[in-house]
Amino acid sequence: MKYKAIAVATLAVFIAAAWCDLTLGPPPIDRLRAAPDSPPSGSVGGVHQVVAPVSNLAELRQNGRINVFAITADNCPDALKLRESITSFASLRPDVAFQIIDLGPEWRKINLAEKFGANCTNIPHVVIYNPDGTVLAQDSPVDKSAVNLLLDWMKIERQTQPQTLSHKSNR
Repeated sequence: MKYKAIAVATLAVFIAAAWCDLTLGPPPIDRLRAAPDSPPSGSVGGVHQVVAPVSNLAELRQNGRINVFAITADNCPDALKLRESITSFASLRPDVAFQIIDLGPEWRKINLAEKFGANCTNIPHVVIYNPDGTVLAQDSPVDKSAVNLLLDWMKIERQTQPQTLSHKSNR
C-alpha cells in the first residue's frame, strides 16, 4: 500500500509538470530570448530612466514589448551593479523596454510595499512583463528570482552574440 501511494504521488507530479509545460509555454528564459517578429510601431526599446515617484509600474509598460523594470537607488551597490549591467545590455536587445526607476538616496524612508506592491520590500527589485502585459517574473520578499532570471538572460545573450574579431598584421 505504501509503494502504491508513492507511485500515485510520483505520477501526479509528472502529470502536473507536463500540464505546466503545455499550458504555460516555454520556460521564462526562453520567452525572454525570443525576439518579436517586428517591434511594435510607435514604441521604443532601450533604457529609460524614470525618476520617482511612480505609482504603478503597469502604467509605464510599453505594449507589445517585453518590459523590464528595475527599482534601484544610487547608494545601493547591488542596485548600481544591476543598473550598469542593464545599461550595457540594452543595446543587444533594442526590442525590449528597460525601465530603471531610481528612488534616490533616501529610498529606505519609502514604504516600497505600499508604493510598488507587497512583493517589493528591498532593492534592487525587478519585475518583467511579457509583451501581452502579464507578469513573467517578479522578485518576492524571500527571493530574487526576477533579478536572477534577468542576470541569466543577459549572460546567455552576451555569450551568443557574434563576436567582432580584429586581426592585426604580424609584419
